[in-house]
Amino acid sequence: GLPKMLMGSGSSCVSRGSKVYVVLSVDDDHVSQEVICATFGHSSFEVVMVMSGNKCLEYIKNCQKMPDIILLDVMMPGSNGLGVLVELRKKHTMLQLPIIMVSAKNSMTDVVKGLESQCNDWVHKPFDKQELLARVRTQLTIRELMEKCFADTETSPASPAVPLVAPIRSQAGKITAEAQEEIQRLESCIKSLESELRQLKHLLHVANMDRETLKADVNRIRTDFDKARSRVESLEDQEAQRESGLRQLQAQSSQWQQQQQQQQQHNQNQNQKPPQPTARQPTQARLSGVPGVVPESWQAPGGCSSEDKVLLQRLLYQNAHLMVEVRGRERMLRECHEQLQRQKMRLHTAELRCEQLN
Repeated sequence: GLPKMLMGSGSSCVSRGSKVYVVLSVDDDHVSQEVICATFGHSSFEVVMVMSGNKCLEYIKNCQKMPDIILLDVMMPGSNGLGVLVELRKKHTMLQLPIIMVSAKNSMTDVVKGLESQCNDWVHKPFDKQELLARVRTQLTIRELMEKCFADTETSPASPAVPLVAPIRSQAGKITAEAQEEIQRLESCIKSLESELRQLKHLLHVANMDRETLKADVNRIRTDFDKARSRVESLEDQEAQRESGLRQLQAQSSQWQQQQQQQQQHNQNQNQKPPQPTARQPTQARLSGVPGVVPESWQAPGGCSSEDKVLLQRLLYQNAHLMVEVRGRERMLRECHEQLQRQKMRLHTAELRCEQLN
């Protein structure tokens, strides 16, 4: 009824010196036990094999030297591996007695349940020998490091009788104080960030309002620009019509003068005497100096009838008025062009501001 004891040979790969580590293998499968023995047969390990969970609990209860680590199968007759894990954790912590579950049950539910029951690790069957050996060495190394950390305390974490409550509580108190300080610092940072966020929101709101106002100004300037351009185009069309009418009137006046000269020459040839000038003269004092207006000393030819003289004088007056109106239109057109240029500059400046805000 005693468990089988195997001693490996070779130097230790876990700690310094010639220390031998006891590995308790709990599995009802003989093939798995042989594989585990072969895995730890070339290192400084002593493998103890038990074939059921009940025998594992009995061995832990009656042994003189606690094993350094337990390899525990899950599916076994009697008490399964998870039940044995729960019983062992009632008296031994994860630092005092590392336990690695070795099982063919690979579902995530079983793995989570084993980790929640405080197993140190989980290895799936069929396992790789080097992987299992590396995981065992890791757990033993962690345990040695914890023993060094608590070397100055009165109790040892390897002792199964005395729990590691006092040093763990002390360390937990320090961690809690540091965490509270960090939380206060983070809360202060959060308040500062919230204040900056409110300021940024306010600035964004103001920028949006400025952008909307600027868009309205741009639209208004564009409307004024379109109106001014339409007005300039209308004035240009009117100016073209005025110039066309003026050219026609000048052509009619020139034609009429040629006819009068021809008539006068014809009369001189017939009568062999100069035509008698008429006493009627147009008054043009207010139109003097205007191109196309007859001076005050001008007299109509003697051979002209009174109707022709009146028509000629009317044409001359219309020509003078058209010239004055043309000059006014030209001045107005120049002013409209200048206003159009100013509107273009305002529109360009507004578009640049919109791009900067965007």
